[in-house]
Amino acid sequence: MVPAHLRMYVIVEEIINHSARSAKSWERAKYPKWHLLIMVNEVPSRIHFLPIGYEVERAVVPLKILRAEAVVLLTTGLTGKAGLFHRRVVEQIKSLGLPQYTIECNIWDPAVVVDTVGAIVTALPQHDYYFNVSTGSKMCAIGGQTAAMFYPIKLYYQAVDYDRFTNPDNNDHPAIGNPRLVSTFKVEPLDVGALTLLSFLATHSDGAAKHEIIDELQRKGIIGPKNGNCRISASALHAQVDVLRRHLEAWGFIEGNPGRGASLKLKLNSKGMAGHTMFLHRLKPRPPPEILSKL
Repeated sequence: MVPAHLRMYVIVEEIINHSARSAKSWERAKYPKWHLLIMVNEVPSRIHFLPIGYEVERAVVPLKILRAEAVVLLTTGLTGKAGLFHRRVVEQIKSLGLPQYTIECNIWDPAVVVDTVGAIVTALPQHDYYFNVSTGSKMCAIGGQTAAMFYPIKLYYQAVDYDRFTNPDNNDHPAIGNPRLVSTFKVEPLDVGALTLLSFLATHSDGAAKHEIIDELQRKGIIGPKNGNCRISASALHAQVDVLRRHLEAWGFIEGNPGRGASLKLKLNSKGMAGHTMFLHRLKPRPPPEILSKL
């Protein structure tokens, strides 16, 4: 399989040759050099997120059909039964000549899956991403589907024939037909202001008073004077915090009745703590795996 960037070089070379035949110099060519270099750097690769379960065919067959160009494996660990199937899948991926990278994480926690996947997608948004929801735990599939609501990720499901075995010794089943794309819908993630408030509240298990919230958000430049003004009233600061508070309330992240005015105190519930985990990569971006940066 020819990597995406090399395929693009072939296309660029054809453009160069065509331009050279129709022009005496680069200055007269249809595509200037700098534009061609940008085209080369922006070619997306097809990257697949592949949770490791206890099947091989279901994991590997879609990579062939959907022409994957790199694979990110998600697994709970590299030992025991999970490690055994991870090694089997990696062996098949290597036979396809695909670059692969393994991330050990809690695939039983959808919030962790969203954060793990989101960190890569936001770091390298130029690529095309796929997620296999038919392998790994059901909770991991839920995490993948949730991530696909926030980011442009294509979900797919690979059916298998449970009445047959590819090999009686490994208890693996043959794939049936092509992977089926799974539909989802788009949800706009929380903005930076709401995420900053969410992160601050996550460090206060007993909740935070409004004056503490105002001080923290002012310090981080989230709230304060607008439109070039140098000063802002106390009521305006309270109003700006209330806007962010309502965002978290709409997501169901805040527990109970927060009170009013000076008595207002915000506290995250369990859903809010999961939301903090889910969006951790938005406030603390992580570098992508080197193997993906080279695509």
